[in-house]
Amino acid sequence: MSQIAMKVSWSFFIIFFILSIFDVKFALLGLICMVLPLYQSFRGRGKVHCTGYCPRGSFLHNFFSKLSMRKTAPAFVRTSLFKNMVLLFMMGFFTVSIYFAGGDYVKSAMVVLRMVIVSTVVASLMGLIFKPRTWCTVCPMGHLSGAIARYKKRE
Repeated sequence: MSQIAMKVSWSFFIIFFILSIFDVKFALLGLICMVLPLYQSFRGRGKVHCTGYCPRGSFLHNFFSKLSMRKTAPAFVRTSLFKNMVLLFMMGFFTVSIYFAGGDYVKSAMVVLRMVIVSTVVASLMGLIFKPRTWCTVCPMGHLSGAIARYKKRE
């Protein structure tokens, strides 16, 4: 199932952007991609979302496989310190932005959309310069899912 999902889930990523252009409230659907990997990890399924269902991962793989320079990312990108810094920065920025949205539905949707756009630009640049799914190495939700999976394994 996940092989099929990975081949087509990129279309949900495109649909997300199209819907968000017509009505920014649809950007709140992006929260699903933030919550689902964590849910899967808490259920003891590890990073199954990242490897089998992630729409952004599917998008990067399907669109950058032929365009990528396929260079190996610098070693520091794979370190826990760097991944933790990316996680803290993005979650900090997200939290502060949601706070300043003041509970406004449209402003909150804009926060989610802005995060998705910025991270997609970074992910696309990384996919062009390095291997297509290099972003997946530093993805905050993937990193957090992996930490949850390691914790669940120790239980």
